[in-house]
Formats: sequence, C-alpha cells, structure tokens
Amino acid sequence: MDVRIQAIHFEIADRLVEFINKKADKLARRFPAIATVDVTLKVVKPETAMNKEVVVKIATPQHDDVVASRHLRGSLRPCRGSLGAPDGKIQRQEMKYLNQTVLAAALAVAGISSAEPFKVIVPMSADDEGAMARLVNYDNGTTVDSVLVADGMAVFEGKIDEPVLGRVTYDGGRLPIFILESGTISLGKDGAFFGTMLNDQLRSMGQKMQQLGAKYQSAADDKEREAVYKAYGAALDSAMTANADNALGYFYFLQGDAPQADAAGLRALFERYPSFAAYERSKKMLANAERREATGPGAKFTDFEVEYNGEKSRLSDYVGRGHYTLVDFWASWCGPCIRQTVVLKDIYNKYKDKGLEVLGVAVWDEPDATLRAIEQHQLPWKSIIGAGTIPTDLYGITGIPCIILFGPDGTTISRDKQDDALRADVDAAMAGK
Repeated sequence: MDVRIQAIHFEIADRLVEFINKKADKLARRFPAIATVDVTLKVVKPETAMNKEVVVKIATPQHDDVVASRHLRGSLRPCRGSLGAPDGKIQRQEMKYLNQTVLAAALAVAGISSAEPFKVIVPMSADDEGAMARLVNYDNGTTVDSVLVADGMAVFEGKIDEPVLGRVTYDGGRLPIFILESGTISLGKDGAFFGTMLNDQLRSMGQKMQQLGAKYQSAADDKEREAVYKAYGAALDSAMTANADNALGYFYFLQGDAPQADAAGLRALFERYPSFAAYERSKKMLANAERREATGPGAKFTDFEVEYNGEKSRLSDYVGRGHYTLVDFWASWCGPCIRQTVVLKDIYNKYKDKGLEVLGVAVWDEPDATLRAIEQHQLPWKSIIGAGTIPTDLYGITGIPCIILFGPDGTTISRDKQDDALRADVDAAMAGK
C-alpha cells in the first residue's frame, strides 16, 4: 500500500507520516484491495492550530478515488502538543479525528457501513403507558425508531453513521432536542440528555445558560442586563465555533441569530461555517429568507389559491383592488396571534371607512378550530380558511403572526411588524406619507 502525505505545516509532516503509516498497516490487513492512501492536512493558522481540514483519498484498482474529509475548524483549542504547535506532536483528540476520517474513506471503498449502535432511554409518566413514542431526526423530520411505552420507559435502539439532532415525540408531547450519537443516552430528571460526549457538553452548556438567564432576571439595571446578554451571546458563539464540524455546533447555530438572518447574512454564516449549510433546516432557512426578500417591501404580491368547503379563494380576490389591505397570517392555537388581534381591531375600526381592509388567512390550523376562534374573538374581517402551508411557503413565513400591508396596486408596503410599529406603518400609509 502506497501512503502519500501532504502537510502544509512542514514541522508536523514527520509525525503525521508516522501516524498514518501505522494506520495504513491496519487498513492494508483489513482491506487488501486498497492501493493508495492519500492524506492532505491543511493547517490554515498553524500559530493557533484553530483551523484545520483533513482530506483522505483512498483508491483501489476497482474504484476511483473515494474522498472523506473532516473540517476541524475551531474544534481544537491551542495547547501544548497540538497539531501546528512547535513540537509537532499530535494531540489525542486530533488522532481520533484522523483515525475516523481515514477509516470512513476505507469503509466507503469497501462498501461497509460505518454505523455504530445507539440506545436512548427515556423515562415516561404513567399516563403515557402504551403510547407510541417516536425518535425523529430533528433536521429532516424522518423517523429513526418508534416504540410503545412500556413499564414507564421508551427505549430506542439502532445504528447511526454520524451524530445528528434528535427529538422524542409522543402523544401530545415532545422532549428537548438532543444529540443522537453512538452510545447509551439517557434523559435525566433535569430534563437534559446525558451519557455521551456531545450530550454531556450540551447539558453542561445548558446549565451555564440557565445561570446566565437567572443573572439577567435579577440584574439591577439595564447596564448589567446588557452585560449578561453579551456574555450569553459570546458563550453561544464560542460553543458553536468550537463544534463547527458536528451536530452540537449546528444546534447552537439554530439557537442563535441565524433563523432571523436575511439571505445575505445566512450566506455569510454558511461561508464561515460550511458544514452547517448541508443540513436540511439550513437549506430551508436560506430558501425562506430568499422568499421573504422576494415578497418584501416594494415587491408585488404573490398570489395563491386555497379551496375550502368546495369554494376557491385567492389572495388576488382581496389584494391589488384599489385599496390598502392588511393581511394577517395566523392560527387559532397561536397565543401571539390572538393577542395581536387587539391591535388589528383598533386599526380596522380606525380605517375601515377610509379605504383599508383587513383579511385573515388561517395557516397551520384546522378549519373548525379557526371558525371557533373567529367567533370567540369576534373578528369582523373576511377570512381565508384552511390555507395550510400554501402561503407560508410562498412568503417564507417561519413564524406567526405574520402581518403584511399591501398598497392599492398590490405592492408590499410593510411586513413583519406588530404593535406600535405596525400602527405607525399603517398610519403613514393611510396619511399618504
């Protein structure tokens, strides 16, 4: 077996060759068909050892090059003996990453799955006995395993190739997000999962965030609250950067400002953290941000059609017909939506005789529940019932209520405003400003 090593940081090349040669001997015995192992280690900042990428190519006479790569950006902190340090020693954690990456490429060539077993143990209440519990991949929504609750426990088992975000759902409930990885994972009395490396880190970080939250609540003044808020953001960013190559980092990515970022901001984040861009939620996040831009202020409305009770309704039946239209995308179960109807009623009563119409569009809701809420809260405006996800997909709506003000010609004037900010935009539009 021919082993070729490339290392941009020459001081560690000899050590790297020694390590890979040992690994290559084992690979040769396990996979005799492998002809070459080509390893490239890129150390972007050797003075800190904070940005590294390992790329492994393995070739056989029957296969083209099979590539496995692992981005180590931020996963390792500067320390004596780390890759890129003056003595050129290989840290134990870095050896583990090299080991996993070389092995992943070898297994891909051999057509062998690198999946490892997991077990998730979840205590359940007596009321949940016999209920169906599901372990789902939080990122793409697929069901990984499903079991019936027995003896107060839901126990999931299977194999997994690499860590992903997981969540347990059951009749009428769902548990906190955790890291589904190899090993035995348990749900503690504190509501956090533990037992494996990434879940233990997530639990520890959660405790730290709770402490910061308590400090924020007990802060004496705005200055102290601002300091705690900045500390919270810094801790979240640090944890995300330190885990930029795994599912834990992706979890922190979702907890930060990314979901509220515009398309340009998301692209910048994905350039900084390329591994996050491959996740399904990230792709949807960017697509939604692009749709929000395409349907934002200055853009003409995007029409849609909904059928309910045999009758079809279109947004164009109400928007772009010579008057201002305030469209509220809402649902009966949404507390903030119901609270915002107080503001909408004020606006409606103020301008209903001056050329403003209000339209409710019920999304993510059952029609019967919508009709009950309309009657209960005495909503006087017209409504489109049973819209489901049709408009939210078109307009990139990820949270409700989403309220959009359209001008007489159907041009978007204001979007995603609530309370006084919404009142101000409507007042300005109706005053002709």
